[in-house]
Amino acid sequence: MEDDYPEPPSTNYATDDIYFKMMSEDDAIQAFRKDGYDKYKSRVQRFRNIPKDGKFATAPSVHHVAFEKDTDKPIGVIGYAPYKDFLLGSGIHVRDTSRGRGLMRLLFREMIRNKGNRKLIVNFSNRSAMKHYLNEGFRQLDESELPNELIEEISIGNANGVIGTLEKYYIHNSSWWAAIKTEAI
Repeated sequence: MEDDYPEPPSTNYATDDIYFKMMSEDDAIQAFRKDGYDKYKSRVQRFRNIPKDGKFATAPSVHHVAFEKDTDKPIGVIGYAPYKDFLLGSGIHVRDTSRGRGLMRLLFREMIRNKGNRKLIVNFSNRSAMKHYLNEGFRQLDESELPNELIEEISIGNANGVIGTLEKYYIHNSSWWAAIKTEAI
């Protein structure tokens, strides 16, 4: 029986091994599908913790797709949706065959480099992803940091038993920190 998750090469990706393209969520999904990979899904399909018609799921988003330089194969993606003075996290995904090679860190660097000084708010449907975000300087947010309509969206989710608690939302907001961290890496 063939293994669904082949063992990745032992070497980690370096900045010189990849390049990024910014695109819409639909275009990012299509880039992976054109390459025969269908495990990267839209936010509406992936997010279980938020209303399917809410801002986190439907606000137009920007995705940074990582491609291997040697193969032009899409191997990872991280995205966010600009909303007022915030950015709403719209997910991170690493292709199965590229996992365990340090790509998450490169995806975070790309996002932090491009996000500017806007606060990035993230909701997690995956505990493993949450650990990566925490390692990159995200912290749990307080409800007072959110615009009223996002609080209402969370409240709707709570009323329907979808979200549970505000503890699933985290924020990253210091652009000076991002600049220092990027320089230090």
